[in-house]
Amino acid sequence: MEFGGNLTTAFEFVTSVDMDQINDGEIEIIGPDIDRVEPGGSLPLAIWVEVAGRKMQADFEPILERQIHHLVNGAEGIWHMGQRDIVWTRISKSGFARGLRLRHYGEIIHAKFISDYPAIVDKVKVTIITDAAEVEWRLAVARRIYDERNRRLEAMTDEAVDTFYSCLLCQSFAPNHVCIITPERLGLCGAYNWLDGKAAYEINETGPNQPVKKGEAIDPLKGIFRGINEYVYISSHKTVPEFCCYSLMDRPMTSCGCFEAILAYLPECNGVMVVNREYQGETPVGMTFSSLAGNVGGGQQTPGFMGVGKVFLTSRKFLAAEGGFKRVVWMPKALKELLAPDLKKRFAEQGAPDLLEKIADEEVGVDAHAIREFMENVHHPALSMDDMAIYALPTTTPTPTLSGHPAPDERRAEFPGRPPSSVETKEEPIAPIKETIIGPAASGLLNAVTAFPICRETCEVPIWQVTLGATKKTGGTRGHTLKVGGANCMPFHLWEGAMPNRPLVAMEVFDVISEKYPAVLRNIYGDLLSRPAEMARLCVEKYGADLISVRLDGTHPERGNRTPEEAVNLVKEVLAAVEVPLIVTGHSHYEKNNEVLKSVAQACAGENLLLNWVEQDNYRTIAGAAIAYGHCVVAQSPIDVNIGKQLNILLTNMDVKPERIVMDPMTGATGYGIEYTYSVMERIRLTGLDGDRMLAAPMIVSPGQECARIKEYRAQGADFPAWGNLERRAAIWELSTAVSLLYAGADLLIMYHPEAAMALKKTILELIQKTK
Repeated sequence: MEFGGNLTTAFEFVTSVDMDQINDGEIEIIGPDIDRVEPGGSLPLAIWVEVAGRKMQADFEPILERQIHHLVNGAEGIWHMGQRDIVWTRISKSGFARGLRLRHYGEIIHAKFISDYPAIVDKVKVTIITDAAEVEWRLAVARRIYDERNRRLEAMTDEAVDTFYSCLLCQSFAPNHVCIITPERLGLCGAYNWLDGKAAYEINETGPNQPVKKGEAIDPLKGIFRGINEYVYISSHKTVPEFCCYSLMDRPMTSCGCFEAILAYLPECNGVMVVNREYQGETPVGMTFSSLAGNVGGGQQTPGFMGVGKVFLTSRKFLAAEGGFKRVVWMPKALKELLAPDLKKRFAEQGAPDLLEKIADEEVGVDAHAIREFMENVHHPALSMDDMAIYALPTTTPTPTLSGHPAPDERRAEFPGRPPSSVETKEEPIAPIKETIIGPAASGLLNAVTAFPICRETCEVPIWQVTLGATKKTGGTRGHTLKVGGANCMPFHLWEGAMPNRPLVAMEVFDVISEKYPAVLRNIYGDLLSRPAEMARLCVEKYGADLISVRLDGTHPERGNRTPEEAVNLVKEVLAAVEVPLIVTGHSHYEKNNEVLKSVAQACAGENLLLNWVEQDNYRTIAGAAIAYGHCVVAQSPIDVNIGKQLNILLTNMDVKPERIVMDPMTGATGYGIEYTYSVMERIRLTGLDGDRMLAAPMIVSPGQECARIKEYRAQGADFPAWGNLERRAAIWELSTAVSLLYAGADLLIMYHPEAAMALKKTILELIQKTK
């Protein structure tokens, strides 16, 4: 079932009322619910939210309204896109089968508004409307208010303020996108203007809308400001070094996916076309809006293409760097009619009062050559303007150094409390080579150098710290808790920073043992494999495991189909057998795994388990259980930096705190793609330390499981004499895999072979001591 998306009318609207006008928690449905419509059908939809609060202001309405997008997206079975009157939302068949209905939209909005904005919201009433006539009547009211909100800034200019506002709400879909909102340029979603950004910051000083000082104007015409560049560079995770506020051709703003319209350069016409989301036909660039959005969105900076809010199309700053409105050569007829009153004012201001009639639309054609011919017939001013391509050349300015950050050749700052270090040079072995290659004079100068300072990388954001387990004082039964993360340097680079918590070694026990379980491990553990609680005790007391992972593979429908109750009993048995924190590891059958981990989370409330794992296509149920019962989660992604980051954003949007998330980048064993694994893990860690907060997470890996799958861990020495003794080979293979991942940034490693586990822990302790 879906609503909006050009199939039906759909919108959402938040309005403030007096405290005595509504009853808190009331949810009203006007029109048919989804159980009265055939599966796969569509309905119109209005989400009408009335909010009351002692400190509620009209300025806060659009901020709350914009939150609906990510709040309902956090519900399993609901998908949502857009805002205001360009909403598109769906309810999945599986969600419907589990009882999901329209009133649940209201329950989510009510609960989240009350919990997330207690300072301004005291009461919430939600009305869900699917009756077509009522939707259309209310839409007219909402659009009038939308327009009033847009016009609050008409007299304010960008030059009148020294601060713009950011918006990072869409980084869950476009991880590197940064929206900069100015008085004359609203957010590209069309829902946030400069005053909205200001109000949002007043509500939540640590939220996605932050004040950004403009700083020095490097190029006022293009809108290049040093302070804005510094903020965008850091907030885009150092992928967008510069951005022009008023240019389409030179370093335009990145685009997410929520934009109301798209600008696209038409070289044949020396101008630009505009297409809005509601227009479904072909455009002069040969793509529909949806196809074009796929190429423009995602947080990309694409010269010649840019997502915008509709109101920006009437701003005096529109295409200011390229000549303004005279560059517009095509837009859909409906959009021209919608914006006509405001466009005519701007056209008159730019000396082209008849420009609206000279802009082609779909009735003229969607072929660039037909548009060119039309332009020539009506004498469109773009034909006599400079070639627009020349504006793609960047302004020549020295690359600014970020405030407070040294240039690359100056990054030699020492950490507080550490004496300056130097490396002694040993010239004897290379002296003859220096003499031969660079000559005696230069060689003499080099020989005079006996020491130089070590270049140290600085940390923008330390890895967040996750506490595992809970003692009796904090609601659990563990003998002690453990912490992972907290480092402000790369692994064991203790000359650059600190690792307050050493990497931890876990060992795994099982509810059932697969036929594929390696013989070399069966020989070590024997019948303990069928007694997981006793095996866990052995792993802790004899082999020194810091944690125990309980793998519930037997609950998989095809591997035993054990019940959630059986899983709960096993976890409780292991909890009783050992005092260390526990990891509870599931499997890839979404429906059964969700059921099992939810039951375990509830039965072990307060133990602060590490629930292993959630992934991009299945995270809501387990994450919700973690929030409700006080546990941590493992966020697993398939060796992909962007997916890993996006999953962390999705989890935090659900209110899972970062300090309850551990990342699993998924790894391979030595000889099986570990080089790629290593590079991805290293990139995650470097990017996190460099300032990307959504990648500054501790990481968990499973070298034991990965090695247990491979041939080298199973093949007998008699079959492959050159490979050596299997017992020794298996331990060394698992250890070498684990140490490689340790250097890549692993904070928690789940091991199978006891010799490998003990050797790994010894290695960690030695590395910590030697590098201090």
